[in-house]
Amino acid sequence: MALDRGIQSKINEVVSAWTDEGRMFTAFEVSLNLKEQGVRERHRNLRDHVHQAIFTLGGPKDYSRTLMDVGAPEQAWVYHPQTSSPYRYRPLDRTGHSALPPDDPNVAVPALRRQRGLVWGSAAQAGVPPGAYGTDQRGRVCIPVTLLHAIGAGAGERVRVQCAAGQEQLTIEAEGEGDGEGASADTSYTVEPDGNVRLTQATLEKAGIGGLQCYRIAGDSSRITVRAFEE
Repeated sequence: MALDRGIQSKINEVVSAWTDEGRMFTAFEVSLNLKEQGVRERHRNLRDHVHQAIFTLGGPKDYSRTLMDVGAPEQAWVYHPQTSSPYRYRPLDRTGHSALPPDDPNVAVPALRRQRGLVWGSAAQAGVPPGAYGTDQRGRVCIPVTLLHAIGAGAGERVRVQCAAGQEQLTIEAEGEGDGEGASADTSYTVEPDGNVRLTQATLEKAGIGGLQCYRIAGDSSRITVRAFEE
């Protein structure tokens, strides 16, 4: 839908101010700020223009974006200067959702590599593409429960991980009966009580995909594959 020009102007003002100060933020937080200013428009109607404004105004200021767990039901793009680590980002408080722990500047965070600047192509860039996954604030990639179920790996069961640094990817398979712990694997994980597996940065580094801004996770009934997501 076409936004009122006055609302577009307010979006641009917020984005310009935040990128001038080098702030890390999400598009949803821009919408929340507009709501505080009295704008009565839902985020889904503001979203495309907000993202476009961030690309347009933040791109020349060396902004980039990383897909992250932001303490909400779904992951979101965190926009940040290329000189700042998105793992330091802490979102605004969201009523009804678990708050992320406060950032401790004394705790080391993973380093990003291969950052890309913002170049707007289409409104499709506003959303999170299918198959794209980010990390939590510790740099861990959470493997979806549905994909683990598909390979027959439930809570308390183990999976083995093969890292192929030359191909910049890793694969996850369920351990079969009679397999030794981590047999024929670079490492292994126990599926957590919530049904997930959270790959650490150390494991991702073994596969040559540590410190990326976005990952593609796909799977079938035999294995799950994790690699870089190319937008």
